[in-house]
Amino acid sequence: MKAPRILCVGMATIDHVFHLPAIPREPTKVRATEYVRISGGMAANAAVAAARLGGQVEYWGPIGADANGDDILAELASEGVRTSGVVRVPQRAAVSAIMVDQAGERLVCGYSDPSTFDAEAVLPLERLSEFDAVHADCRWWKAARQVLPAARKLGIPTVFDGDISPAAVLAEVAPLAQYPIFSERGLLIAAQDAGHDDRLASIARRSGGFAGVTLGARGFLWYDGGRIHRLGVPPVTVVDTLGAGDVFHGAFAYALGLRMDTPAAARFASATAALKCTRFGGRGGTPAHAEVDELLARWHP
Repeated sequence: MKAPRILCVGMATIDHVFHLPAIPREPTKVRATEYVRISGGMAANAAVAAARLGGQVEYWGPIGADANGDDILAELASEGVRTSGVVRVPQRAAVSAIMVDQAGERLVCGYSDPSTFDAEAVLPLERLSEFDAVHADCRWWKAARQVLPAARKLGIPTVFDGDISPAAVLAEVAPLAQYPIFSERGLLIAAQDAGHDDRLASIARRSGGFAGVTLGARGFLWYDGGRIHRLGVPPVTVVDTLGAGDVFHGAFAYALGLRMDTPAAARFASATAALKCTRFGGRGGTPAHAEVDELLARWHP
């Protein structure tokens, strides 16, 4: 099987992840039971996921010219992700402090200099023909609105990760992708219709026929072919949901790069994200392709 060539465009961060008995609901002091410092970020997590699955992956994004930025690049390189499209910027690299409770749910507090992602980017769009699938997140949206239509014009499958962002950004960028896939809160921002089914249908009409939303333990919902499709999740023991949505997007893009059809790509991405949730440490728990195949052999939704 030839390794698919995947491009991921968007944000990378340094994550400080704390495992707690419970996420505090009031000002207090708590002690973590585990701690890990790892690189994260929506597009960077997707890139690592696609690389661990076996893809030939490249990441494009703005990275701060500080020690955290150096660490982000070093970790991407250690995962086999190429970074020739990275732009080093004078701002500090993005960082997050993240609490994960015993049920695997997380609270994320992130910081990035707004000017890092708001600046217009000069991108090597002439290289897009090198890739089998392209993924872009909503954080570096000014790059996404260049990359997605250019790749789509070349007939390359394109995936957009629509998370919590200004409604105007999601409204402009999501329809540019062939496969816009939202978090639940991102979908609520992107469309004001009465329910998830109607929201997905309205977005799909603008994107060319498809729109999806990841719903955590409630599975994956998507509109395609004029109707709603639903997929549950594999039965796993959840330890840490941090990065699960990013991993889903990276696995979905990887599956499209292998020319899987939409239902097969959804099942593959769901299994990959579920396995990630069984391990603490954000994207550090992302599985290899063989592990996903093993779970798929046992899971019959």
